Amino acid sequence: MNPPKTTKAWTHLEWGNTCRKKGQHEQAAPHYQTARRLFRAKECQKGIFAACTQLGHHCEIAGDLDGSLQYFQEALAACSPNRSLCDLAEAEGNVGFIKQCQSRFDEATAYYHKSMQHAQEGGDAALAAKMANNMGNLYMQQNDLEEAQQWLQHSRTLYDDDVPGNLLNSLGQLALRRNDPEQALRHFTAGLAVARQQGMPLEVALQLGSIASVCRDLGHLERALSNGNEALDIYVTQGHAQGRCGMATLLADLYMTTGNLAIAQRHIQASMDLCLQLGNARMQAFNYVSLGNLYARQDGDKQRALNEWVTALRLFRQLGMEMQSQAVIRAMAA
Repeated sequence: MNPPKTTKAWTHLEWGNTCRKKGQHEQAAPHYQTARRLFRAKECQKGIFAACTQLGHHCEIAGDLDGSLQYFQEALAACSPNRSLCDLAEAEGNVGFIKQCQSRFDEATAYYHKSMQHAQEGGDAALAAKMANNMGNLYMQQNDLEEAQQWLQHSRTLYDDDVPGNLLNSLGQLALRRNDPEQALRHFTAGLAVARQQGMPLEVALQLGSIASVCRDLGHLERALSNGNEALDIYVTQGHAQGRCGMATLLADLYMTTGNLAIAQRHIQASMDLCLQLGNARMQAFNYVSLGNLYARQDGDKQRALNEWVTALRLFRQLGMEMQSQAVIRAMAA
């Protein structure tokens, strides 16, 4: 006798979760797809929510933001009025996060506010705190540091002083924006300790990358390279394409600083190839900046460097990233 389709579906969902915990994201995806198909056949809204949420995270890790948004929106649609408020809050927060990644800040803000409201009504203080943290990061992206600080402080209050690694990273990023790299390094180092203790590889990679970035600014290049390469190894092992792009770009900058231009160029090309594959215009813009910097150092061909910087400037302006646009203009004028 065959088991019910929903039983099969939950089994596939668990198999997918097991693969994901092992970092086997490509092996996890077919299980999640099978679970989604079986749940939809039985109109099991709870199962659809669970499978689509996992598929949304899978696409996010792979750098497919459009696919991620589609699955998160399907998960949100499965949250009928009689579903738990916490599920609804989670789905709204996930949609908001992808909107933020796409620089659709007004839409992201609206989803985060709804998520916080439903999380608090459902008694999930940790989820509400996470959304407040996301709001802080959103305002940092828009260079509104006062508003960002208020949201991060609100997040810290909701966590009741049990500060997780992701909030420590946000506090570090805020310190960097305020030209306090030593304070930023303390936050990132504390976040790394938390991530290692909890056995969260992607969180470890995030903190390592942040440490590498601030160590570069402080002139601690050996430590920066060590942390950056460890972070890149984790992202490769975990199949995290977005992380690989970001770390390759950072390592290219570090190797340029140390004069290893050939290695730097390989990292830029690797990141560019991934960005083209993923359609990640934001990261591609940073790569054009790096390529311009490389040409300026490599052969002193200012015109060749300017061509890359102009392309980066155009992309930054299309994405509404004015702070980055101004940084490129300063580089072009130097």
